[in-house]
Amino acid sequence: MREITKEEAIAYAEINNILENIGKEYCQKIPKSIVDFIKNNALKSNAIDMTKEDINISILAKQILCYLNLEYWSTETEKQELIKQYTKNQEKINEQYDITKIFETKKPKKYQQNAEETHLAVKQTWLQKILSKIKRIR
Repeated sequence: MREITKEEAIAYAEINNILENIGKEYCQKIPKSIVDFIKNNALKSNAIDMTKEDINISILAKQILCYLNLEYWSTETEKQELIKQYTKNQEKINEQYDITKIFETKKPKKYQQNAEETHLAVKQTWLQKILSKIKRIR
């Protein structure tokens, strides 16, 4: 079994602290092996002040809470709604970080447009030169 990282230990401490404060009915729905794993791997010195209205926890702790909610605390209809929402969120992330879109640049189009404008400007100067020569001949 691999060793737990400090980030994971902090997340487990945050989850453990939350589980201690949310009520027994929620903790009883989670298998004892998972609760024991969280307690045994939690960083001992990392306590959360649960009296605050806004509690900041790590992203990993949020992910674990989402998993616990989906697997153990949600009804079947809630699970379906959560899965739909998670899928939609993942699609947004995939779209936002689509590799083909990341490397697609608009500079060539701008360059092409600038090249066309330059070409037109060169044509105009040629035309202007010819016209000015014709005017001189008259």
